[in-house]
Amino acid sequence: MSDTNSDSTVIFEKRDDGVGLITLNRPERMNAFGDDLLQRLSEALVECEDDPEIRCVALTGAGRGFSAGADINNMGRRGDAPPPGPGVVNRRSHRSQMETSGMLREMGTPTVSLVNGPAAGGGLGLCLATDFRIASDRARFVTAFRNIGVSGDYGVAWFLTHMVGNTRARELLMLDRRLNAGEAEALGIVNRVVPHDELMSEGLAFCRELAQGPTAVLSMMKWTLNYAATSSLSDSLYQEGSHVMLSFTGEDNKEAARAFLEKRPPNFIGR
Repeated sequence: MSDTNSDSTVIFEKRDDGVGLITLNRPERMNAFGDDLLQRLSEALVECEDDPEIRCVALTGAGRGFSAGADINNMGRRGDAPPPGPGVVNRRSHRSQMETSGMLREMGTPTVSLVNGPAAGGGLGLCLATDFRIASDRARFVTAFRNIGVSGDYGVAWFLTHMVGNTRARELLMLDRRLNAGEAEALGIVNRVVPHDELMSEGLAFCRELAQGPTAVLSMMKWTLNYAATSSLSDSLYQEGSHVMLSFTGEDNKEAARAFLEKRPPNFIGR
């Protein structure tokens, strides 16, 4: 894909520091899901996953917002036409969500949201799906589903429940509570808040630090953390043991040992 066309709904830049920068690019609609944005996002994520030179994925939005989620204009155009059968709708919706939010969470490459403004609805789901979130001090977070009469999608309920607990997740989803960047950081939704004008420099430096790490091992860490979220202690210990033994055979483990003996920083290659 490697798309640098400013007319595209998603712009993808493969940087020379190992970071794949994906920008949602419908600024006139606050990067709402419309046209082919979700399809293009899915394609960019697949390209990142398949490219060994991309060792961290950064996701941000063009203009003044991260993403408003569903495009309300498209909802209004449906009129009174009967929707497709629920099975068809659910299959399409599930596929779209797994190819975007699901991919961001499950892909082996570390993922980071650089939240430049409002993240709402399904856009919040994409934001929460990444491994890390660096937020501008102008960022705002809101589920937004309640006020448009929609129950929620793109993983918002699942991610919030795991991040902030059941009680607070219910409040955020069912009462549509809005959070500023500081409040989101206090709840553990955001890893770091930075001044708005420094978001891209600070955020990409954070991504570069991840990309320069032992990314094959980071992938194992991500897998074990995801597994631990829904498994027993015994099962988690077994999986951790399997991965740690595998990591001992990797090139980055050997490089770390050499670097320690030679009293120098390790030069990880992601294998």
